[in-house]
Amino acid sequence: MNGIDKILAYIKAESVAECEEIYRNAAEECGQIRADYTLLEQNEYWKYINTGSKETDHRREQLQSFAVMEANKQLLSTQQEMVDEAFALAAKKLLELPKKEYAGLLKRLVMDANCSADDIVERFRNELSLKIVSVLFD
Repeated sequence: MNGIDKILAYIKAESVAECEEIYRNAAEECGQIRADYTLLEQNEYWKYINTGSKETDHRREQLQSFAVMEANKQLLSTQQEMVDEAFALAAKKLLELPKKEYAGLLKRLVMDANCSADDIVERFRNELSLKIVSVLFD
């Protein structure tokens, strides 16, 4: 091998070594970029998961509050129906009482209430009259 061939072989070997070095550096840089983007991707993924979880929890709390409100509403409605039925039954039973027993009952109620008959009549007119009239004459 003559001097030029040796120089060319040397240049070729240096070029190959330099290309391999560039390739290794590029591969390392690509690996680092992939790792960085994988981390960014994971962070973005968990950001969406956390946001979704918070929104889901908020929606669940809203639905739970609505369900409790609806249950309370239904309970109050049922209680009102029961009170109306009890009132209607009491009015019916009062109407079925013989006059003598009815008078005795009113007397006992006035005595237990510790007030005068006028007070009872006034209270009856003001508080109960519409309810009793609606029950008695429906």
